[in-house]
Amino acid sequence: MNRSKKILVVDAAESAADFHASLLRWTGHDTARVSNGEDALERVLTDPPDLVLVELDLPSMQGLELISWIRRSEANRRTPIVVVTVRDDAGSRAACASFGCAGFLTKPVDPVELTRLVSAILEGSP
Repeated sequence: MNRSKKILVVDAAESAADFHASLLRWTGHDTARVSNGEDALERVLTDPPDLVLVELDLPSMQGLELISWIRRSEANRRTPIVVVTVRDDAGSRAACASFGCAGFLTKPVDPVELTRLVSAILEGSP
C-alpha cells in the first residue's frame, strides 16, 4: 500500500469501535471514530474518508439512513462502505447490497476477515 488510507469507523458500541479502529490503525490506516450517524455524515461531508465502516444500529440516524445520505453526496457516492453489525438477517443484507455496500460482516468480526476485506477494497482487488 502506497499511502495510508483514511477510514471512518461509525459505531455506538465504544468497545467494538475502538477495537476496529485500533486494528485498522495497526494495519497502517488512519482512522477516526464517531458514535452516531449525524456526526458521521458531517465528517464524511467535510473530510471525506477512503472507506466507511458502519454499524446499522446507531443513535440519532440509523446506519441505512446514513448510507443513503452518503450515496446522495456527489463527492462520496463511490466511497466504499463496509457494514459491521450485530444484525444477520436477509433484509439487512439486501438493503446494504441495494446501496452498493462493499462488504457486510456480522459481529463479532474475525480480525483477519476484516483486515483482508478492507485491504482488498482499498487496493482495488476483487
